[in-house]
Amino acid sequence: MEFQRILALRGPNIWATFPVLEAWLDLGTFKDSSSAELPGFNDRLKLWIPSLFEHRCSVGEPGGFFQRLERGTYLAHILEHVVLELQCLAGMKVGYGKTRLTHQDGVYKVAIEYKEEYTGKLALEAARNICLAAIHDTNPEMDSWLEKIKQSYEKYKLTPLQEALRKQARKRGIPFQILAQDMIQLGQGFKQRRIKGSLTDHTSAVASWIAYDWFTASKLLADVGLPVPHNIAVSELPEVEASASNFGFPFLLRPRYTSKSNPAITIESAALLAEVFARIKAKTHYMLSEPMYKGQRVYALVVGTEIASYLEDIEGAWVPKPISDYPKELSQAVLMAAKVVGLDVAELELNLNLDDSSFTILGIRANPDISYYLKDDEDWNHAASALLNLLFKEGDEGRIPVAAVTGVNGKTTTTRFIAHLLAQEHSPVLMTCTEGIYLSDQRLFTGDCSGPKSAKVALQHAMAKSAALENARGGMLREGLGFDRCQAAVVVNIGQGDHLGFNDIETLEELAYAKSTLVAATHSNGYAVLNADDPLVVGMQQYCSGKIIFFSQSSNNEIIENHRKSEGRAVFLKEGMIILADGTNEQQLLTINQVPITHGGLVGFQVENTLAAVAGGWACGVTISAITQGLKTFSGGLLQAPGRFNMMELNGVTIVLDYGHNTSALSRLIEAIKHLPHIRRSVVYSAAGDRRNSDIIEQGKLLGDHFDRVVLYEDTYLRGREQGEIFALFREGLNDGIRVKDVEEVRGGVAALKSGLEKCLPGDLLVIQPDSVDDAVEFLSTRLKESNGREIKMDSGLSSGIKVENSKLRIVHGPLGKAIIATDNLVPGEVILKAWGKPTKVRTMHTIQISPDEHIVPVEPLGWFNHSCEPNCGLLIKADEQITEAHALRHIAANEELTFDYATFEYEIHHMPEECLCNAEKCRGSISGYKDMPEELREMYGDYIASYLKAFQPEIAR
Repeated sequence: MEFQRILALRGPNIWATFPVLEAWLDLGTFKDSSSAELPGFNDRLKLWIPSLFEHRCSVGEPGGFFQRLERGTYLAHILEHVVLELQCLAGMKVGYGKTRLTHQDGVYKVAIEYKEEYTGKLALEAARNICLAAIHDTNPEMDSWLEKIKQSYEKYKLTPLQEALRKQARKRGIPFQILAQDMIQLGQGFKQRRIKGSLTDHTSAVASWIAYDWFTASKLLADVGLPVPHNIAVSELPEVEASASNFGFPFLLRPRYTSKSNPAITIESAALLAEVFARIKAKTHYMLSEPMYKGQRVYALVVGTEIASYLEDIEGAWVPKPISDYPKELSQAVLMAAKVVGLDVAELELNLNLDDSSFTILGIRANPDISYYLKDDEDWNHAASALLNLLFKEGDEGRIPVAAVTGVNGKTTTTRFIAHLLAQEHSPVLMTCTEGIYLSDQRLFTGDCSGPKSAKVALQHAMAKSAALENARGGMLREGLGFDRCQAAVVVNIGQGDHLGFNDIETLEELAYAKSTLVAATHSNGYAVLNADDPLVVGMQQYCSGKIIFFSQSSNNEIIENHRKSEGRAVFLKEGMIILADGTNEQQLLTINQVPITHGGLVGFQVENTLAAVAGGWACGVTISAITQGLKTFSGGLLQAPGRFNMMELNGVTIVLDYGHNTSALSRLIEAIKHLPHIRRSVVYSAAGDRRNSDIIEQGKLLGDHFDRVVLYEDTYLRGREQGEIFALFREGLNDGIRVKDVEEVRGGVAALKSGLEKCLPGDLLVIQPDSVDDAVEFLSTRLKESNGREIKMDSGLSSGIKVENSKLRIVHGPLGKAIIATDNLVPGEVILKAWGKPTKVRTMHTIQISPDEHIVPVEPLGWFNHSCEPNCGLLIKADEQITEAHALRHIAANEELTFDYATFEYEIHHMPEECLCNAEKCRGSISGYKDMPEELREMYGDYIASYLKAFQPEIAR
């Protein structure tokens, strides 16, 4: 019987909304043994831990667990009860436990409530040893284990003040967490408050120094008429002796600067004076002598504008006492003293004269030890509640709007989109996602930050006024959530799932239950935002303690129709318009094709992400006008949503960069690019190793069915697989593909990207699924800058084309990529276009040669003239003037494509297909350049042959 692993689920999790330990227990040879089948086991366990009798178990009554033992129950279930009881015996009040069989034979998951993580793990170890001792009839070492657990709890448990604040904060719904040592954060983001000891983040440093300097503090108090001792500053023994004559014995000798390590000392007689003086003088040169006061010593705790409690010595023990036990005049003086010094939390030492009810203030302290003012009865602990009242107004939970996002696909895009919507009114926004942690546009941390640690760090940021947090399944299963509650819990989809077969998640239903952890963390005043088009997501509504906003791509969705009848909120499309509905009331926002990230409404999964983001922003209180503005300005390009269907045009090649890396994401990506007209299609692709074999094979089949060329790569995400294993699985699927002609295997994501791009021709479509989004974006951004490339949208030029300003031209997408079409009739010799380009020494498929060793990268749209062996245009190159002119060679009718003969300006042509695709009647069969041009053609083109070619010498062409 061994633990495979023990996970600390510190936040809300699949088991509970509070912390639990999840132990994966392999019963080994005892997997088929019940307690009734183990000789003497039950008797020994009852003898060693008789208090287990109180466990009701499923029977529902005291002794219920013992009944289960007698009937026979499995060892994992027994371990659950033993762990709980060991913690209770050590002083921890815990009661929650669950045991479930995993998909592995004989392996169980045991979930246990805990108070302190290390102590809980120690209790698990102890419980396992005790169970084994009961099986084998050996010494359980009960006393030893229990003592270890108690010592551990004493070492790691919260201080009395921390525990009291935690309980009070939970009652008021204020987020609570320990930052470091004894520092506490209450609340989130810019609304958070911090406490260290009893110092708050608003405690004045000057006031603390005044309280530390009793000589100054007493003078300030005396100046406003408050009763304080008459003290005399002394530094030498004769001065102390003189003050003794003044006050008489006994009197007090105290350091001017008070501290626990150097308290005031009573001098009872002249014989002790020199000794006491020397003792204090060894620690400080600054001393005060004061008279002694006879009476009752009392302490008062001031928090803000109220006295939280008094403290009185009763039979040698300091006992908290209510304000009503003391005179009103005393309380007024105490509050005034704290106000004069300037402390928000202060402890005053008082002397009450029992004869005449007078009093004297003997001292004031910053950062007092409040634990003395706390009682075991938490309902009485006014000191803790007073601290919270000081920090937060009534009804204020110290929360910022938090939108948490999960799902299978679209999590990052939706998170980024919601962050953009929140930024319209709640900036700066703290965002966590798979690319890092961001404060507005500033990236604070790089890497996959979609887990609970990142969320926790994010909500600690004191500048954040709102937060959008991506939540991946892995983090939820490993540690739970990084927050207690959220205003919007957004579940984008489940679809065909992902990562099935890992972490004991085998089915879509199990995956949906794991992700419903987020829905269960919805604040009671918040909303779960659920996809009404996905039945498994719809089913999560049962776990929501707040309200629901459904979203759908259809206004006729039955779930939404029924929800609206119950006065529920919904976001959906109606005749292409985004609608926000609150019951029967409808609010129109924009048409979906006005939202840039949807590429004119043509990319279905971006439409889904848009609706989820709109609902998430609405749930967080973003106004309709702000949402509308955010929809218009979230382009989803390389900056706003890197790696999420970013489209680019680079040297005539259309590129789609998309991080989708599972079967459902790939299917929806393929569906989206069906709108594009490109004939030749290539893809650069890989998959993480933590996918089932069948999933990788299925992705290979999809690639083989829809792409002509597939560049496979393996990089950092092998995740336990051998090199080449992912390639082999992809090829198994590719072998069944009906379209693929060429498959290449490359090591490294960037190397694969380069290979995929280098072999593309103008007019090709290249889809890139990156290993590292950052690396891919950096590489492509550089190439776009170097080659005058640009980001584009799918809807640009798909049908009506792009009108070129002040020209009889328009740009369209054709079989070879972009092409130029005449919008009006052109006459022979008419100047169609004048343009130039960036000089370069390097010949590429996209350059125009202007001299023996010089080329230009033509500006748009000069670079979009396709080749024809029977062109209707000629290019006149005026290198000295740095200009080229496109002329009509003949009459050109409207809607006719404009073409050049590339051989008129290139001596030899590289990087072009071996077979010419111009389909002209007199096609020469290949684009081979001027060197192979027939003499009669050279004469026919005349001035449209580049001048350097006319003076051609074989050695000049490069």
